[in-house]
Amino acid sequence: IKHPFRESALWPGPGRADSLLPGSFIQAFPCRMRNSVPLEQTEKQKFDRVKRQIEAWANELIDLSRRNTSLYYRKTKRSTLEIERPSVEAFMSQLSRGGDLEFFEPPSDDIDDQGAWSIERSLEVAPHSELVTRKTSSADLRATLRNIARAGELDFMDRGLQTIYVAIGLLKWRAVPDADWEGSPLLYVPVILKRGSARELHKLTRADEDPVLNLGLQVVLRDEHDIDLSDLSLEDLDQ
Repeated sequence: IKHPFRESALWPGPGRADSLLPGSFIQAFPCRMRNSVPLEQTEKQKFDRVKRQIEAWANELIDLSRRNTSLYYRKTKRSTLEIERPSVEAFMSQLSRGGDLEFFEPPSDDIDDQGAWSIERSLEVAPHSELVTRKTSSADLRATLRNIARAGELDFMDRGLQTIYVAIGLLKWRAVPDADWEGSPLLYVPVILKRGSARELHKLTRADEDPVLNLGLQVVLRDEHDIDLSDLSLEDLDQ
């Protein structure tokens, strides 16, 4: 079958193979004909089309409904732990150096001889090397760390997935001008919570996986707001 570089002549699509005559073959001529398309360009077009299709299939696997808490962030008492200190830059620097990061543990009761314990008190007395959270009692902090660590261990054992992350940055967005504002974490840094015994407080260390941009947010920004984050570099995170 000889044809001047039309894609259908180079590679028969689905359902076209049976249209070839016995003994026929597909041939691409190494010359240019009028209205022809170079072979290199044709191959690139195929690659780009396949790439777009794969991306479309991958996007269909991302839950864009309100059940996706990475897209529609909702704080919960026992599965969310907000870090007040250090700053993002200092936290990433400490994490990239390796080793374990310790949490500051408030008093066992949220009331002492000076009154109710507060986040401000934690910031005053906590060493700068420790992670200060918004929890104001030891029991509350331990329960939250225990719940997060247990859920992460179950996911890893059952599905082989790393599901404990530190979320950095919160982008406020809305689908239409009159809609309510939504919040979505921008970056997820994989971490591990571990402890030596049941009596010890969990420590945080970085996991082997690389940080990832919020996939659901990337799809929403690209498809609904024409904002592309795919080329955003994460190379400087460890510096």
